[in-house]
Amino acid sequence: MMPSRFPLGTIIAERRMALYEHTGEERWITVRLGSPIGVRLEDGSPLRSGDSEEGTFRCPVQILGLDHDEGVYAPFGEDPFVALQYAIDLIGDLLNKGSDRLSLENKYRALPPTRDHWIWRYPA
Repeated sequence: MMPSRFPLGTIIAERRMALYEHTGEERWITVRLGSPIGVRLEDGSPLRSGDSEEGTFRCPVQILGLDHDEGVYAPFGEDPFVALQYAIDLIGDLLNKGSDRLSLENKYRALPPTRDHWIWRYPA
């Protein structure tokens, strides 16, 4: 999935975490999660206040520090909760792929086996 020009909108949550280059240099990563936004079914553009048209939802995500800072990802969902869950799952995939691609180390990865979701693997 490639980032798009979708607006980040209102940020509802943000997390900063440190990952480390092979040289030991700290690299700060910031994850921003936007509020789910209603969009038109035919073209995915945001619904405006007062639109009576039914649509679907997108939940925007931006990750700074993994060399795609300008991009906003916005997975679709049939309602705001589904879009939010897809966005949260996508964040984990993007963090894992980005840190692997850049050979970044997560020094704080120790966690109990029952807590394997990205939110526990990448603590603030």
